[in-house]
Amino acid sequence: MAMGILHTIDIVLTVVEDYTEVKQQLEEICLQIIGIVLQKHIIEFYEEILSLAYSLTNQTISSQMWQLLGILFEVFQRDCYEYFTGSR
Repeated sequence: MAMGILHTIDIVLTVVEDYTEVKQQLEEICLQIIGIVLQKHIIEFYEEILSLAYSLTNQTISSQMWQLLGILFEVFQRDCYEYFTGSR
């Protein structure tokens, strides 16, 4: 069910991509979700949160999203073996 919710949020981001103010408000919520998934190392949701991150950065990249890059780098250094071998 959680994957379905994350997918729905991603669809909403796609629909509102031309509405900057709405997208900025959703970014704050999405960053909290992304943070929880990365902090708790919930590898099963990595694909969904990466899709959210893409949807939030496909037109512009906020300073908050730039900060996410460093965190993602650390997470993938730690979890990349499990993530890429588990997703086959």
